[in-house]
Amino acid sequence: MRPITCITSPASLFLTLALLGACGEGPAPTGVPAARLSRTEVRSDAALPIHTTATIKWNGIARQLVSTRPFIYPRAPTATRVYTLLSVAQYSAALRAKDQRSASGAVAAASVGVLTYLFPAAAGALEDELASEAAAEPNARRKRFTAGEAIGRSVATDVIARARADGADAVVTLTIPLGPEFWFGTPVTPQWPSVRPWLMSSGSALRPLAPPAFGSTEFLAALAEVKAASALAASDPVRIEQLRLVKVWEDAAAAGHHSGHWNAIAADLIVARRFGELRAARTRALENMAIADAAIACMDAKYHYWLIRPYQVDATILTPIGQPPHASYPSLHSCQTGAATGVLKAFFPNEAESLAGMEQQMNVSRIYAGLHYRFDVDTGLSVGHRAAELALAFGKHGDVFKLLK
Repeated sequence: MRPITCITSPASLFLTLALLGACGEGPAPTGVPAARLSRTEVRSDAALPIHTTATIKWNGIARQLVSTRPFIYPRAPTATRVYTLLSVAQYSAALRAKDQRSASGAVAAASVGVLTYLFPAAAGALEDELASEAAAEPNARRKRFTAGEAIGRSVATDVIARARADGADAVVTLTIPLGPEFWFGTPVTPQWPSVRPWLMSSGSALRPLAPPAFGSTEFLAALAEVKAASALAASDPVRIEQLRLVKVWEDAAAAGHHSGHWNAIAADLIVARRFGELRAARTRALENMAIADAAIACMDAKYHYWLIRPYQVDATILTPIGQPPHASYPSLHSCQTGAATGVLKAFFPNEAESLAGMEQQMNVSRIYAGLHYRFDVDTGLSVGHRAAELALAFGKHGDVFKLLK
């Protein structure tokens, strides 16, 4: 496999820098006041590429909000919801618009509506940004942009109505089974297996087969692989490279989470290929719906099998980027990665080899981090690929407006 270097346009460079400076997800802060944000705080792309779209610009703003206000959506599964609600709204708005300029206005206004719902403290800054965008339009095109705004706000209303009923705020109490093979701790987002999916029939529709039995030959071999990586000296060149990959793919809250990382990679590809507004919005919507469903399926499996983490089995295993607050099987990072790459390979076939390399590097990074067994990441990737297949099939024949009912 040839070395892989993630693409770094201004949007993804921001995420890369945040990744390298992050130090784990940490506990969710409580009682933090939702102070009004300034317009500067909601802008992530001070130097946008010359060829960009409203879809790409406002997705960058969403990543900035997720990364700078993690107390609102403090955990990885909930971050996928932000990007998916936004991208579905953008795609729906672009479809309803009649031309490129009205599509830009529609996407921008739909983005403002959804992001205001998700981040109410940013409402004023978001509206200011939209007004500035409209004012920058030449007089001949401003009327069409403004007409698009009305479309976008109508779409946002529909998306928000779906969001209010998707179960993301449900209060669920789980009973953790007892035994040496089971994860222990306080589980995060226990309601996530029951969140309304976008493309799956239910949260358990993609549930994988059970992991290897605790104490079995396969289980012990996988545990030994994790332990072997952890046992290397920090000065060992092999370990140095392992930890570099761990940091690249850590994707903590400060980076907009793992789904945000893949949104940034997709943005770079879309800009490089000069996608128009509708095609860009379609790509983002299918990618994020796949990631969202993969995350739901992953959390369903985690809370069904409750498999113990490697470092809980062997306390000598080091975890340089912290210890996630949910069970081991399968890997959430891998589920989301498989979903993202599965969709992006279809839209960017010339990048398929590079994307496959990224997913494999990401997978092994979770083993090097002491967080997952080999079968965790391999199964997670498979779950994600299955979610991507659902998204691509929907892209051929599905009606996005039916998803909002």
